[in-house]
Amino acid sequence: MVPVHELLTTEEEEKVLAKFGKKELFPKIKRHDPALAIFDIKAKTGDMVKITRNELTGVHVFYRVVR
Repeated sequence: MVPVHELLTTEEEEKVLAKFGKKELFPKIKRHDPALAIFDIKAKTGDMVKITRNELTGVHVFYRVVR
């Protein structure tokens, strides 16, 4: 039931920021969030995480900044 969480590379992060704007405008996710532990993501403050949800209406992608 937990959507897929992936840590973005520097290049992917730059593309997202070029498209959507400043990192400060993105929603936050805690460094010790259980979802990050499930996917064994070792994120540090300032990293960006891509969340992919498969729903009845399609695939939806969200981004969060680690705090």
